[in-house]
Amino acid sequence: MVHNYPPPSAISLISKWLLGGFSILYFLCVLIQLKLITPWLLKHITCENYKLTRDPIWLITPLYLIVFSLIRLYADISFEQVNEFVPFDHFFPSWLVYYYLGMACKFRDIKIRPIYTFIALIVSYYISIVVAFWLNGHSSLHNFPYTQSKLTSMFIAISVILLVYSLRDMNMKRNILARIGEFSFGIYLIHMPVMIVTQKVISVLHIQSIIDFYNIAFIKYLSVLFASVVIVAIFNKVLPKKTVRVLGLQ
Repeated sequence: MVHNYPPPSAISLISKWLLGGFSILYFLCVLIQLKLITPWLLKHITCENYKLTRDPIWLITPLYLIVFSLIRLYADISFEQVNEFVPFDHFFPSWLVYYYLGMACKFRDIKIRPIYTFIALIVSYYISIVVAFWLNGHSSLHNFPYTQSKLTSMFIAISVILLVYSLRDMNMKRNILARIGEFSFGIYLIHMPVMIVTQKVISVLHIQSIIDFYNIAFIKYLSVLFASVVIVAIFNKVLPKKTVRVLGLQ
């Protein structure tokens, strides 16, 4: 049976995008929000009386994620159900701390030793695993332990950012991390279809039957990252620079 549905209007498409109807494209909406508040953030972080450790902006994302997590956990509401009413992670507070940390690294002379950031990464990663197991056993929300919209995921991300930043003065030559950073937006745009293809390949080859869940997850995400970097690198080599910039691949 063929249904003759009317074509969607521009307003319906925009509203669907803003409410997360287009999956991963929600972050383009977040990026627009961050760009709009950037002038104020720059003015704030570059003022003469600025105090890095007393800046209340650092608390916005943690508090936002705590409220979001408590609603999901104690109301036993899934991510999809929450997003039907309010798409929490489609608003800039969910991601502000990472954006603001990048600004702090650029405009403020942050002194931090690599060993401390490495220890912070190991500790936050271990805590994240423990919390994920606890959530998996005490919550009926099957996707909550794995979501990026929780405090433990935030601590891991911040630790990685600070670790990379702390290595900048070690006379390191241009490396793979720098290249991944340049390709990051392109990786973001294409990683979802790459992930779908990777999952199909894993299923066809029956890899999940010989490797346990946690190792297969590690292999999958590493494969997606590698394939995404290679694809974006090929596009950067083959396509004209103007086309690459328009597509957001650099």
